[in-house]
Amino acid sequence: MGRTFNVRFVGGNYSTISAKETEWKKSRAMDHPNRRRKSRFACLNCKERHLKCDETFPVCLRCKQRGVNCRSTFRSSQWQIEIPGVTIGSELSNIPSPVKNHLLRYWLEKASQIMVIDPEVNPFSFEILKYLRTSQSLIYTIQSLSLAHQGFFSSASSEGVLQERAHALSLIQTELQQEAPTYGSLLAVILLGLCSAWLDNQRDLEFGKEHLMGTRAIVDILLAKPGAEKDPFLQQTVAIYLGWEQAVAFFLNANDQIVPYSEGFSRCVQEMRSQYNATIGYSSDIMLLLGNVGRYCGAIMDGAPRDIVLEGFLEHSLLQLDSASSDTQSHLVNNSFRGHGLIMLYRSIQHCPSSILLELPTEYPDECVIKQYAKDILHDISSLPANSCYHSLLSLPLLTAGAELDLVSSCERQQVRERFQNLFSSTRLPANIRAITILEEIWEMHDNGNDVFWLSYLLTTSRVLILC
Repeated sequence: MGRTFNVRFVGGNYSTISAKETEWKKSRAMDHPNRRRKSRFACLNCKERHLKCDETFPVCLRCKQRGVNCRSTFRSSQWQIEIPGVTIGSELSNIPSPVKNHLLRYWLEKASQIMVIDPEVNPFSFEILKYLRTSQSLIYTIQSLSLAHQGFFSSASSEGVLQERAHALSLIQTELQQEAPTYGSLLAVILLGLCSAWLDNQRDLEFGKEHLMGTRAIVDILLAKPGAEKDPFLQQTVAIYLGWEQAVAFFLNANDQIVPYSEGFSRCVQEMRSQYNATIGYSSDIMLLLGNVGRYCGAIMDGAPRDIVLEGFLEHSLLQLDSASSDTQSHLVNNSFRGHGLIMLYRSIQHCPSSILLELPTEYPDECVIKQYAKDILHDISSLPANSCYHSLLSLPLLTAGAELDLVSSCERQQVRERFQNLFSSTRLPANIRAITILEEIWEMHDNGNDVFWLSYLLTTSRVLILC
């Protein structure tokens, strides 16, 4: 097998600079010593105001001082794994039209980073090219996501996004009618579903539910084959599904509940437990459990009867589950998700319709315990290094903990605001800004003496907030 090298990710046509060109550039610099260097990574806010930007990522100093959402310039990953003698130019020549090279390149270098924890460990960048050869729907899907990412997923940039998306949706139906779905088609279904939650111009109740269920059905078919649970692509797909499901499960009503996990799916999760995953790290166990917690909470909030035995089992499972890695950061992440799951379980039990008819268990925790879980989540998140890649994974625990803060926790509230602003600047996903708006509304009601649970509040106001 040929060796692989770490090389700078460049286009297919390599260019050289002659000695004369180098000398000319040096002389130009000496002739204009006071000419200001053009900023490479200035945020869009500073560029529009024609101000010098300090280029701090994800939030520059000017935007932080002004208290505005910094629209930072996305950094490309410095290095990509590339097969010797193969460049992106030659790879594109093997992909069927209608690929738009600039949008595909943008995905490979920048937009694909929102799919992973660490940009340097990104199976959705260069490795994705091989799947484009078998799925035209994936080509259109990636082009749609690249356009959306360039426009910060805002409604102002939605026309081109929706056109590419419409092409992808029409093609995916044809591709899925084949005998066995291709990996490219499966990836297109996943990305189309996630994009439904990310786009800012979608109706409030849209979160890609049909695509979530479609992903599960396709994955179960592919995992039914012997040994399929060891397939790295299917493991990555299952990881995406687990992270996606635990983020949306609370918004599934009693009629939408997804079927129990298949044997192949369970085997795949078992296989993944001790392995680092680019999308969810070492959190496959807690994500799987949170999906179950979310489905139960969503059901009882929608009016389904409570199951005291299941509640006890879910609580015990959350309390006993430990991180699959001894790494300190993974342990902090696991603890944050554990606290989030416990708060969601307790608050859902408190606020669900059937609690009016059933008595709460005598061992049910009091308010002080729930508030302490919220403080522990914020402490664990603050204990992560400022440059930790795991921050992007913790938006949902951050929301759950932030929604518990009272009037005396003004400093903690400001820290939560700043963390969501950082998440928006580093991912460009509008849900992080919407989270701040929702928290401000909840905090105001808390300050006025009202008992508010963020999930109940969103359901009452017919809104959905997907943080994944």
